[in-house]
Amino acid sequence: TGSDCASARELLPWLVVGATLAALWAVARMLGPIAVSPGIASWLVPTPVDRGELLRRRVWGMAALSSVVVAPVAAAAATLAGFGVQSLLLLTIGSAGLAAFGTGSLVHAQSRRRHPALLLGPLCLLAVGVGLAAIASEHVPEMSGSSRLDAFWLGTAALLWLGLLAVLLRASSLAGRLRRRDVAPGGALVPGLGGALASLDLALLFDVVLAHGSRAAACCAPAAVDPPGVLALVWRDVIRLRRHPGKVALLFGSLLVPYAVAAVGGESPLSWSRC
Repeated sequence: TGSDCASARELLPWLVVGATLAALWAVARMLGPIAVSPGIASWLVPTPVDRGELLRRRVWGMAALSSVVVAPVAAAAATLAGFGVQSLLLLTIGSAGLAAFGTGSLVHAQSRRRHPALLLGPLCLLAVGVGLAAIASEHVPEMSGSSRLDAFWLGTAALLWLGLLAVLLRASSLAGRLRRRDVAPGGALVPGLGGALASLDLALLFDVVLAHGSRAAACCAPAAVDPPGVLALVWRDVIRLRRHPGKVALLFGSLLVPYAVAAVGGESPLSWSRC
C-alpha cells in the first residue's frame, strides 16, 4: 500500500513491455526480419521470377507472430500490476500493434544500412532505463487514474493500428525487391542458434551471433598500432568497446535495477510486505 510501491506497480507493465519489444526487435533485426531457409535461398531466390509471392506472406506472418509474442506478456504484466479491464485491454492491444508496427518497419530497413527503424530497439531500451531511473529516484509519473488519460491512450492505439496497416502494405510491396543477400543470412543463422540453444552452450551462442554480425558488417575500420607499455594489455578491449558502445550502455543500465528494487522496499524479505 506504500506510495512508492503503488507508483512502481503502475509503471511495471510499461517497463516489461518495453524490454520485450526491445528484445523482439533485436531478434527481428538480426534475422532480417524476413528470412528464407538455405535451401530456398539456393534455388528459388536467384531465379529470375517474382519473389514477392514468396516473401509477402512472410511479412504478414512475422507481424502476426510479433503480436502473438508480445500480447500475452503485456496482459500478464498488466494483470499482476492490478490494472482494470479497460486499461488491460488497451495495453495489450496497443503493445501487440506496436510490436507488429516495429517488425513491419524493420522490413523497410532490411536492404539498407541506415534507416530510422533501426533505432526502435535502442529507443525502447532507453525508455526502460529512464523508467528504472524514475523508480530509483522515487519520481514516477502518474500513468493512469483519469478518463481523459484513458481516452488519450485509446486514440493512440487506434492511430497505431491504422499506421500498422499502412506500414505492412508498404512492406509487402517492398518485399519483392529484397535480394538474396538480404534474406539468406537470417535463414542461415537459425540452424546455428538452434544447435547452440539445444545444447545450452551460451559461449557457442555468443560466437554464432558475433560471427553473424561480423559477416553483416563485412568490414571495419582498421585500428591504430597497439600502444607500448601496460596500455597494450587492454588496448584490444578498448577497440572492441569503441566498435560496440552499446555494451557499455547495457552495463550501466543494469546497475539501475538494484536501486529500483531498493526504492520499492526490496532490501530484505521483511520489507516486501510494503508492496
